Amino acid sequence: MIDPKRIEKELNSIRHCWSYEDKDQCPPSLQEALNKKLSHIEPSSWEDRFLLGGVYINGVRILQNTPLLPPVRIEYFEPKYNYQSIESHFPSFKQNYIIYEDQYIVAVFKPAKLPSTPSREQATVNLKSFLEKHLKTKIHMPSRLDNASQGLILVSKSPQTHALLQKIFEKRKLEKYYILEIPTSISWEHLSVKTKITYDPRHPVLRKTSQEIGKTAITQFSLLFQQSLISERKEVSTSVLQAQIFTGRTHQLRVHAQHIGASIIGDNFYDGLPSEELRLLSYRAKFIHPIFETQMDIRVPFSLLPPWIHQGNFFIS
Repeated sequence: MIDPKRIEKELNSIRHCWSYEDKDQCPPSLQEALNKKLSHIEPSSWEDRFLLGGVYINGVRILQNTPLLPPVRIEYFEPKYNYQSIESHFPSFKQNYIIYEDQYIVAVFKPAKLPSTPSREQATVNLKSFLEKHLKTKIHMPSRLDNASQGLILVSKSPQTHALLQKIFEKRKLEKYYILEIPTSISWEHLSVKTKITYDPRHPVLRKTSQEIGKTAITQFSLLFQQSLISERKEVSTSVLQAQIFTGRTHQLRVHAQHIGASIIGDNFYDGLPSEELRLLSYRAKFIHPIFETQMDIRVPFSLLPPWIHQGNFFIS
């Protein structure tokens, strides 16, 4: 069962949304509309909040006060954290997060709870911004990870390389592997799942499987090993799985894990067993280098593996 409280707890912001259809009722400026509707927010803080990047008019991000002309829809994603010390809320970037680098591409580790790219609520702190500052160049991401997920992401250093890397993703010439943990013992060694994935009307962030509508999603699960953990003073048998995805749908692994009867541990969106973190790791990528045309096999090093993977038991050929 989906728990709305767990979903909202995982989100970093509170979404406010309202519209003005009548010119007589619409304030002349965005600033006045925000002050009137969100009176609990200090009016003098809006200049900084605009720059943070959580204010929208008709779906377009707005970075400063502007006149309003109805019909108009206003959205504000109010941070749950102190917006003035945003850096302390998100994980920081570390040098050892660079797993592989050449003059064309980079393989980087994204820690859990750090956005891959600018998010709806803020455009300041994210992996893309950290990388561009570190590399001193613009980068491009053909794929991203969920905010709660962690692990390997591939990026390119130029538009030309990005186009080539994007084709590798689009033509499914990249083998991408994840590791996840579910709170049950399983009897099978391999399991293939093919479903359609579509929006779940119960909440805007959720997806669900469907037999009729949506985009096809294919995942191959394999058992790596089984272990146990203590949850609510009870010992729970768990299975650590490898998952190879053949499509890149939103929340694909989280939805497919729920589909096979065991949501990923720590998954607050899909009613997973409670845990401090989502036990899902983007672990490995195999592909032909877009420039060098050599076989690449990049993996998250042991030093960056999360604690829930028992390194003494962990091996993948």
